[in-house]
Amino acid sequence: MSTQKLSQHQNTTLASQTWHADSKTWSLTTTPPIPELHDTEIDYIYYATDINSDITTLPYLRTMHSKYRIETLAGLPVLTQDLMWKEQVPLFVTGKLAGLRLGPSAGNLEGARVGAERVVWGIQDVLGRMRKSRCDRCELDGNDVGGERKSVEEEGDVEDEAVYRYCTGLGSRFASLEV
Repeated sequence: MSTQKLSQHQNTTLASQTWHADSKTWSLTTTPPIPELHDTEIDYIYYATDINSDITTLPYLRTMHSKYRIETLAGLPVLTQDLMWKEQVPLFVTGKLAGLRLGPSAGNLEGARVGAERVVWGIQDVLGRMRKSRCDRCELDGNDVGGERKSVEEEGDVEDEAVYRYCTGLGSRFASLEV
């Protein structure tokens, strides 16, 4: 029988939990122990947590940080202005981990908005460099047509242009469906 009670327990870890299929409830053991939960049947558990902001301790960034070392301050990465890991490494970081560039709003909706704008600028720059590099390679490889050097842009690579415009958010996203 549900009592319609909500309780919040900060800085608590679930040591063990048991699901009772017949009553569709949980029994919990916590660390530190919470006596009032010992014999309580629990309908729902909402798990809300924050990530550790020290990139040197996060398993999913450990390899990245060891291969492409960047400066950190109190565990936060020192990112580029576009929230990129470092120049020539197009890994973009937002949220709490972008706090040194975005300030105290990094972990909320305002930080998400500003972070998204910066990431878009960074992606445009990266794609622009990749595109220019590809065009330069075409010219260096000697894409000659009648003695004139032609770049990818001059040859009218429509598919490449559409992909670029789609990735950078330029124009209509529906235009990419034509390619």
